[in-house]
Amino acid sequence: MSSAPELNHNWLNLGIDLTSLRLFCAVVAEGSLVRAAEKEGIAVSAISRRLSHLEDRFGVQLLFRGGRGVKVTRAGKTLLSHIGLLFHGLDACLEDVRLSARATQIEELPHVRPDYEGKVTLHANLSAFLDFLPKALVTFARDYPRIQLSLQERTSSEIVLAVETGSADIGVIWDLGIKTDLEVVPCKNERLVVLLPEDHPMASTGTSVSFRELAAQPFVCISNVAPILHRCREEAMAVGHVLWERCEVSNLDCAKELVAAGIGIVIAPEASAAPDQNSHRIVHRPLSDTWAHRVLSLCFRSRSELSVEARLLMERLRGHAGSTRPSTLQT
Repeated sequence: MSSAPELNHNWLNLGIDLTSLRLFCAVVAEGSLVRAAEKEGIAVSAISRRLSHLEDRFGVQLLFRGGRGVKVTRAGKTLLSHIGLLFHGLDACLEDVRLSARATQIEELPHVRPDYEGKVTLHANLSAFLDFLPKALVTFARDYPRIQLSLQERTSSEIVLAVETGSADIGVIWDLGIKTDLEVVPCKNERLVVLLPEDHPMASTGTSVSFRELAAQPFVCISNVAPILHRCREEAMAVGHVLWERCEVSNLDCAKELVAAGIGIVIAPEASAAPDQNSHRIVHRPLSDTWAHRVLSLCFRSRSELSVEARLLMERLRGHAGSTRPSTLQT
């Protein structure tokens, strides 16, 4: 059993609770104890006592109180920034715990005979098709030959909409912070790579590269991975460039042919670097940028709505993808 990390417990002696910290933020935001009290539904005297307690415990003045409201002191501004980090960390902690629970609390399936009949619709992004999806589907079709599979490749945003509207039972997406009420279960980490022609100056480095180093290069763009293209445009602008979109193709195979011919470079999922007929003419290098590290996830409406065949398929997908720790996550 893993042991809990050792912590510095000096804060325990302060006797400070999260409510007092939240009320301090409210007073600073409103610039007035009265307005903050009205907004929070609490008596002005109660807020005042909590603020005084905070100042007593920290041993510093946090606010200047006057007839025209309150102003935050330098020490108060420092506390305010740390409260923001604390609350952000608690939100992240809550989300991680919930995601971990979702990843491990798949309902136990009943014993299902190989001749079980049913139908399940799966929408997945390009990365999944390039990576674990084919092997998972082959074994699933072998074990349950009478379950009909309906498959479509879509972008992550299109997949979320399809699952929300019931057009698909399960989706395989990059968790891009898309606002949705769907349940999302992280299943695999992946990163983006740059595909370079073998004679490219960066092909011989053998190390990862940053997007800044690539921003002025000609790009071969793939229309069915539009989110990657949009992000590349944004990152190019961030370093003072307009993305040089030399040409656009509809699929990765065409893009790799053009890379091999020296027409341009491609930013694509790591799975796209799997060996093929162009492997000897293309070199791939991982991107070192934080945004290039992503998490592949399964999404669905709710476990109670999943059919037996959909639950069987989801378990098979999770098994082939491999479990991973949730992280902030593109098609």
